[in-house]
Amino acid sequence: MFLLRTVGSTDSWCLSMFSEFPKLNFRFVRLGPFLIAGLIFLSSFNSLFAQLQWDSLTKKYEAKPGETNAVVMFHVTNISNVPIVVEAVRPSCHCTVAKVPAQPWRIGPGEVNPMEVTIELTLKWGAFSKTISVETKNETNLLTVIVTVPEPDARGKNRVVAFTDRQAVFKGDCASCHLKPAIGKTGEDLYRSICAICHEAERRAEMVPDLAQLKVPTDSKFWEQSLRIGKPGTLMPAFSKPFGGPLTRDQIQSLVFYLTGRFPSRFPAVSIPSPAR
Repeated sequence: MFLLRTVGSTDSWCLSMFSEFPKLNFRFVRLGPFLIAGLIFLSSFNSLFAQLQWDSLTKKYEAKPGETNAVVMFHVTNISNVPIVVEAVRPSCHCTVAKVPAQPWRIGPGEVNPMEVTIELTLKWGAFSKTISVETKNETNLLTVIVTVPEPDARGKNRVVAFTDRQAVFKGDCASCHLKPAIGKTGEDLYRSICAICHEAERRAEMVPDLAQLKVPTDSKFWEQSLRIGKPGTLMPAFSKPFGGPLTRDQIQSLVFYLTGRFPSRFPAVSIPSPAR
C-alpha cells in the first residue's frame, strides 16, 4: 500500500502516492460490498445477543391542542434465560421523565415490564424528539419519542408567554385588553373591564378558574392577596402597582369589596389557634 512508502525523497513519495490512486479506488470498489456486508453482520450479531427486546425503539406522539404533557408507554421483555438488572435510565433532558417499576429495576427471564415516559409540552410546539438511554451491564438501549405539538393561535401564544411572565398581560398587545380598560375604574366596573374578560369568558381557558366555584375560603384577605401579588405558578398576575400591575391601592380595595359580596365564601375560614403561653 502507498501509505507504507515513506522512504526516499518527498517528490518520489508524492508521485508514487498519486500513481496508486487508481489501484486504491479499484480496490475499494471491489471491497465495498464486503465492507457493507461486514457492517450488517456486526449489527445482526449485536441484535442476536441482545438480552432486552422492546415493543418499539421509536414511538410517535401527536399532541392535542392545550395538552401540557405527552405520556408514552414502552414495554420491554427479557429474552435471555437470566435475570437482568437495569443499572441506569437516562432521559435526554429534564423535561422528560421515565417511570420504572422499581429501583433497582430487575427483569426476570421472559418477564415483560412497562416503562412510562412523560414529556412536558409547556412552551413547546412543532416537531421534536426526546431520547431515553436504558443501560444494563451488557448493553445500552436508546429509545426515542418523536412528538408533534400543534402550533397555537395568537391567543394560545399569549397564554404561553403568560406562563413564563405573568405580568406579560399588561404589556404589548395584551395591554389593550388587560390594562387600558382599568384606567379610572373601580368596583364592579373595574371587575367587568379586566377580571370578567378572563374569568367569565365564553372560551375561558381551562387553567383560569370559575370564581364562583373556588374550593378555598374566599374572605377579604384571600381576595386582597390574590389581587395584590397574584398566584405564582399560574396565569394570575399581580395587579397592584408595587408588584408590577396597573391598579392603585384604592382600586384594589374597591375590587376586594365587590368580590367579597359577589362571590361569598363557600367554605368557612380556617382559624389558626394562637400558641399556648
